[in-house]
Amino acid sequence: MTDIRARHSLHAQQEPGERQPRSRRQSISRKALSPGFANTALCYLCLLSFALSPVALLFSLAYAHTDHGIHRQHYYYIRTTIAVLVIGLSAGALLVLIGANTSPAVILSGVGIVAAAALTSIARCLHGLVRSFRKAPLRNHRTYLI
Repeated sequence: MTDIRARHSLHAQQEPGERQPRSRRQSISRKALSPGFANTALCYLCLLSFALSPVALLFSLAYAHTDHGIHRQHYYYIRTTIAVLVIGLSAGALLVLIGANTSPAVILSGVGIVAAAALTSIARCLHGLVRSFRKAPLRNHRTYLI
């Protein structure tokens, strides 16, 4: 009776070296949702889309106190990138609103600030993404510049 159960079980039908495709998918999703280089790369990609930057902020706040120093640096860098983006977009939008009543020069300066904030955050995301793929620490993770 035990022979029949052993022959018909799922574990007995697989060869010892074979992997189930489902377990591989689960491991990729676990890597992306746990603190590590895959998660930091996912956060940088979320930041590049601008619309998903709140998701990146949630990940960076949730995993800010990891044990590994390199991951902590990347999550801090993600938070400062979001801060640069929010400050720049807010200041630029405020100047555009003020310039709507006063002069077109103020509107243009607001658009310039928005563009500078967007370009800075894109450059920071690409820099962090490359460093994350290389599994390397950031040079100065506390800076607001690139």
